Amino acid sequence: MTTTENLVDYTFELTGTDLPTEARSNLKTALLDTLGAMAAGSTAPAAEKAFTSVLDGSDGIGTVPFMNERLPLPKAGYLNAVMSRGFDFEPVLSKGATHVLAPVVPAALTFAEYRAAQLDDPVDGEEFLAAITAGTELNWRIRVAGGSDTAMSSGWIASTFSPIAVAAMGGKLLGLSREQVAFAMGIGYNRCAGTYGSAQGIYGGYMAQLSAGMAASEGIKSALMAADGITASPVVFDDEFGLYEMYGEGVYNEDVLVGDLGTSYDFLQPKVKRYPGCGATQPLVTATLELVDVHEIQAENVEAISIRASPNSYGLCGEDKLLPETAPDALWNHRYSCAVALVNGSVFIDDFTEDAIRRPEITDLLNIIDVEPDDLKKTVAVEITTEDGSTYRAVNSDFDWMRGAEVEEKFEKCARHARNPLADDRIETVVDTVLQVESMDDVSKLLDLL
Repeated sequence: MTTTENLVDYTFELTGTDLPTEARSNLKTALLDTLGAMAAGSTAPAAEKAFTSVLDGSDGIGTVPFMNERLPLPKAGYLNAVMSRGFDFEPVLSKGATHVLAPVVPAALTFAEYRAAQLDDPVDGEEFLAAITAGTELNWRIRVAGGSDTAMSSGWIASTFSPIAVAAMGGKLLGLSREQVAFAMGIGYNRCAGTYGSAQGIYGGYMAQLSAGMAASEGIKSALMAADGITASPVVFDDEFGLYEMYGEGVYNEDVLVGDLGTSYDFLQPKVKRYPGCGATQPLVTATLELVDVHEIQAENVEAISIRASPNSYGLCGEDKLLPETAPDALWNHRYSCAVALVNGSVFIDDFTEDAIRRPEITDLLNIIDVEPDDLKKTVAVEITTEDGSTYRAVNSDFDWMRGAEVEEKFEKCARHARNPLADDRIETVVDTVLQVESMDDVSKLLDLL
């Protein structure tokens, strides 16, 4: 059996009842936090621009939650996924697999709505959990299997290969045959796109966010094409033209790609961010806030700040990054995140608007912050020197992920900051619905609550 056949069979056969209790719980956490990221992201500059770009006067059945809009399915999926990454606030998974959920959850909701509205065949909660698991797992495996030392990870962005996973998940939700699911994945492979080159550096913020939307949209189109009878080579991974040969120098870990399918769900452990922005900024913000709180440091009394970060963290958020050129760029900027934490004593989504990044009290601090790479592994060191000559230092490797009730509190806060904020009773209903999603007869009704 080929690698592609293994993944197709797993996707096709997985049911909600196959999922162990812990996996189901983790999946609900991931779902709730991604919805919260979408709520917050409905006000993000990238989402605002994406919304304007897709408006062409056409209506559709695809709901855009938190905006009270309807668009054709691929456009709705596109915009919803952009929202999920609008402030880089959605959960991440293990082994560096960031932004895996960003295109998957919005696309799954779009497919569920299509099933209910167009096929009169609602997706129930168990089927929905199975589909999101399959989509998330394929997206995670495809990315992580490429390894950290190949072009697969160094040259391509989080969503480059997501159309394959979204298409497979869509094929499952549309009730396609095994053969059609394989065709959907083949079409999705043909629609893979996006490079790190366009998303990195001082102007790359918008591309990092829009990539999630493009991945969702192309995956949705791929599944719909397969449903309409369009075919493609079903050999996505296995020959000289397979994914890893074409994009990853032929290097990948087969055990990661297909090992323990259906028996281990260790990958599904969502790490819920406490602050908006790149995961690399999380330990920095925590360390800065700790110094501010413990030593009662006032921004106006600060003379200099030194940040030392791992080479990877420095490359993502430190190198050549002074004043952010755009609000999205600020999400990948150590200087900016540190300055906001120092001035505000907190960091939240309203710190990442075009007006917010131009505040004089923030921009003045950027000039006295030095960021350099150091031989630190997943650790950041912050040293603040005040005008009286005192020096305060914190070294932090704890990402301080949110857990338990904190995740619900984060959703509540994000929902209140949505473009169309949710009322308190509606927020409570959404949380309860997500935590009991397996009991839903029609998952598309979740969108009615948003």
